[in-house]
Amino acid sequence: MTDALFTLLRAGLWGLRIEDQGPFPLSDKEWVRLFEEARKQTVTGIVYRGITLLPEVFMPPIPILTKWVAEVDRIERNNHKMNSALEALIQMYDKQGISPIVLKGQSVAAMYDTPEWRECGDIDLYIWEEDRAKVLRILQDTGIEHEKHADNSICYKYQGIDVEHHTDMIDIETPSKKKRITAIIEEEGYSQDANTKTLTHTTNLLMLNSHIMKHAIGRGVGLRQLCDMARAYHTCHQTIDYKHLTKLYHDAGIEKWSILLHTFLVRHLGLPSDEQPYKNLEHIDTEPLYAIILQGGNFGLHHANTPKTTTAWGRKMQTLNAFWSNRKFAWKYARKEAFWTALNLCIGQFTK
Repeated sequence: MTDALFTLLRAGLWGLRIEDQGPFPLSDKEWVRLFEEARKQTVTGIVYRGITLLPEVFMPPIPILTKWVAEVDRIERNNHKMNSALEALIQMYDKQGISPIVLKGQSVAAMYDTPEWRECGDIDLYIWEEDRAKVLRILQDTGIEHEKHADNSICYKYQGIDVEHHTDMIDIETPSKKKRITAIIEEEGYSQDANTKTLTHTTNLLMLNSHIMKHAIGRGVGLRQLCDMARAYHTCHQTIDYKHLTKLYHDAGIEKWSILLHTFLVRHLGLPSDEQPYKNLEHIDTEPLYAIILQGGNFGLHHANTPKTTTAWGRKMQTLNAFWSNRKFAWKYARKEAFWTALNLCIGQFTK
């Protein structure tokens, strides 16, 4: 079933005919399992696009296909709602002279052939330091309830959509590396047109890379986040200075992790090898990352060993336990980042 999932995922990502039909046909039970796994990884819409490229003889049974169509319809409607809320939110801030940068989410969805089939989550905004106090006043003046999290992010709902304001653009916690990367971002990390600031392609890739790493060494990460990075490379690879990009990964202290991640993108998601910066990836073992992805799904929320909890304290402990469970993986691929991330998380949780 897993082979079929990745076959359909690759087809959906790139819109290519399915040449390797080895995993098919699937039984009804296998289709049910595949549907549930696609939902767990939040790639239901991408996989559905792959299904539309299957020969008719290999299509799923009508009951499963009906569920899939209904799920894709839900994803489309959520995307329309998200786009509407994001546009109104940006307009609200723009009227006050504030230009937040949209991180991940809908900015990455635009890099897909079918953006409306990429499952959306919340709205992530980077707020410039000089605007943060002003943003808080706007939220207070408009009566929008908000809360501050352990990492100093601000969270609230806008038109029914979860919004998070980040104080860090890049998820790098090692102090010496963070200082270096922050300086680079301030110098070359974004472009400005009138009052609008947008990430450069290089900064966007560094942001996506570090975000995936943060979750992989913590609670877990799903396929959607890796699909986002694959599409980002595919969209902008012709404009990227690979030598400069790999130096950024090195300066950020995530080179070993990056080699593992890029091998996965090429080997399992079908990103053309020449659309990413690393060479000679054939000998890299992707099984450790593969296992983390399949065990926990989207952000590790579906890990079999993670009991459901609704309390804030319970969620904090689950996050800390996740870091402990993934310590061997983290120690091998991002040792310093794992240490500083866990330390800062503990400080934030217990001093909040």
